[in-house]
Amino acid sequence: MTMTSRAAPLVALAVALVLPPSAAHAGGFYVPEIGGRGLAMSGAMTAQAEDTTTIFHNPGGLPFVSGTRLQLSSALFLPHVEHFRRPVVDPASGDTIRFARVTNTNAIGAVPFAGAILDLGIPKLTLGVSLAVPFGATLEYPTDGAQRFVVTAIALRTIYAGPAVAYRVHPTLGVGASLNYVYSDIRLEQENALQFVTGDPEQAPNPDPAVEGSNAIDARDSASLSASFGVRWTPTPRVAAGLALMTPTTLRFKGDIDVRNAGIAELRDGSGTTIQPAGRRTDGVAFEFPLPLVVRLGALVRPTPRLALALDLNWQRWSTFEKLELRFTNHHELLATPGANLYDVTLENAWKDTFSVRAAAAYRVPWSRPLEVRGGLVFDQSPIDDRHFDVLTPDSDKLGVSAGLGTQVCLGGRRLDIDLGYMHLFLAERDIAPGTGGQSGSDRTILNKPAPSFFHGVTRARFDLFAISLTMHLQD
Repeated sequence: MTMTSRAAPLVALAVALVLPPSAAHAGGFYVPEIGGRGLAMSGAMTAQAEDTTTIFHNPGGLPFVSGTRLQLSSALFLPHVEHFRRPVVDPASGDTIRFARVTNTNAIGAVPFAGAILDLGIPKLTLGVSLAVPFGATLEYPTDGAQRFVVTAIALRTIYAGPAVAYRVHPTLGVGASLNYVYSDIRLEQENALQFVTGDPEQAPNPDPAVEGSNAIDARDSASLSASFGVRWTPTPRVAAGLALMTPTTLRFKGDIDVRNAGIAELRDGSGTTIQPAGRRTDGVAFEFPLPLVVRLGALVRPTPRLALALDLNWQRWSTFEKLELRFTNHHELLATPGANLYDVTLENAWKDTFSVRAAAAYRVPWSRPLEVRGGLVFDQSPIDDRHFDVLTPDSDKLGVSAGLGTQVCLGGRRLDIDLGYMHLFLAERDIAPGTGGQSGSDRTILNKPAPSFFHGVTRARFDLFAISLTMHLQD
């Protein structure tokens, strides 16, 4: 079958190539504000040892958390992303094409945490176990929006679950480690158009929706490992310091791509037997995504018995994510036209290492019922520069403000801690336009062909986060 003008508007695996689980950005993708207390204090938790989230923040603090306790927590994420694609000139007609504003359509997402600290009566030794989701992102967009060839839906999650052990080598010094089994999966949905497969994407900046199709990638890494190590030092009752390290982990995704478009030809083997029907093509896909080495340094000072001040410096080594290589299993033909196949794709990312600064305070209100009020600030750098930014990765430098409180009640003769937290993240506006001496914004994303204008525009984002934690003291 040869490609006719009628068949031309067909597959665009176009966007299957934009896959970057870079959909995961450092601010929404990596979320270290675990637990109600952690969120209220903007994640400045490395030197603290107050509840079972210490397993995640710094396992070296476990020996300073007394008794046996069980904690359940849930965080709610409310994303708001707006994208304004820049007008482009249609090469065919010479007319200026203008695009409507695009806003994400999903309103809320939830992330759990569960943890337990076990006092087995062994002096100086503390055990724990936890389940957390420190990396993840979920966004959905209109299927007819200007961003549709990049993403219409993205859902990425990583689940960390495993044991922790800590030892109090000195009354003032604790060391600990945790080992985590990591499960991760991702789903990416996009629209397509055959012009991107057979020609220059820039020649079709806004294809006719009637000749578009859809792409969906589902992949998972069912078994990776990660570890964390930590130290906490308390030279005096009013001063503490902590150092924690989370090892890097490479997620090795394997799954399938499903490309649908009415113009896709029937696929037959050498004997003429139909292998796959017209209008659809499926294939296997594999790629890797490196999670960063994370180093946390924290300090805690109590100027008065009721007031605690915390400061954290975090470093994330995102520079290991130099590129994304998308590899198909069979490289199936889409049309009997040279080049109309599923080809392996290499996307340049060139992410950079980043720092974040987290400062917080907690004050115990002198009331008859225990009550602590908390607040914090965070500045978090983005690992993505303007040259590699795209709407699939709506990340930029972030400034966050947080608040919350904690109290205690008696339930069935046992103490129950209740911690609430809220954070608002302001993301710096991204204005991506053609740069002097070269293009700004993502490139080589559609069948490994340059299509920078697809990413030129203004992107604004903000996030609201809520968390509640319940901790039952089973043995004090």
